[in-house]
Amino acid sequence: MAIETNGGASTLSVFPLSGMGLEVEQSDFSWGSKVLLRTLGTIPGAMRNKMIFDGAPTDLLVQKAIQKCLGGPKPMRIRFTQSVLKGLRFECQSSHKYFLLGTAFEQNFQTELAELVDSNDVVYDIGSHFGWWTLWFSVAAKFVVAFEPSPVNFQFLRRNIEANHRTNVELHQVAASNSRGSISFVEDGSCSHVSLSSSPTDSVQVKTEQIDCFAGSHRPSLVKIDVEGHASKVLEGMADTLEQIRPRLLMEIHDPTEESGVRGILSQHTYKITEQARRSYPKRVLAFPESN
Repeated sequence: MAIETNGGASTLSVFPLSGMGLEVEQSDFSWGSKVLLRTLGTIPGAMRNKMIFDGAPTDLLVQKAIQKCLGGPKPMRIRFTQSVLKGLRFECQSSHKYFLLGTAFEQNFQTELAELVDSNDVVYDIGSHFGWWTLWFSVAAKFVVAFEPSPVNFQFLRRNIEANHRTNVELHQVAASNSRGSISFVEDGSCSHVSLSSSPTDSVQVKTEQIDCFAGSHRPSLVKIDVEGHASKVLEGMADTLEQIRPRLLMEIHDPTEESGVRGILSQHTYKITEQARRSYPKRVLAFPESN
């Protein structure tokens, strides 16, 4: 972060991006970088997302061009000036949606969650990444238990929670799965994932735990699962939680195999699945317990 000296006094240099609902604690943005970011901020969030992150063949070229202009990808420290997260700080990368979309990140989903999450909810955030949703839940809900197995991502998650003094968040550096032990894990940014193959060369070993082992301390009323294809194993490891506590479930499904496993397990536990947003993968589904 930049420190400006004025008569011996040091002050934090902040670059406001009101169009993105945030301000940047920065040190080396060029004039051209600032113009680019302010221009991006004039584009509505949904259109900005479509232009940069919609999955079109040209998206990667656009992303690379933006990062070249910014001198990135590079670490960013931002503070939100709008939305539920107003006043909170967040550390990420200049290439992340968290930064380039600002408070417009997953805007439609935020609106849906505002109606779904209650101030008395205990939320399990399984697959927390850098903690954007963990912070969001910490404001909207009563308590959050966050799970992130990636050694790299977990350090960002921990710093983001500690920087904002969120005392209603509990962090666990484990992969939620169907057994206690360890498993191969591939570091790949926001797409980091458990590997079911036998120890690929680019993997690390991470601890695995069953969600049932945690539910006795903090009984979840809402569970968010975004684990890049491993959701059925997560559900297998929370069978008692599904039967006895009956939390609502919010899941990101990434492929037909993951969806088939999820639907089979939830059918056994008499859950009703409702698809949200897009029907193509990845897609979001809600699952609610039906009366027994």
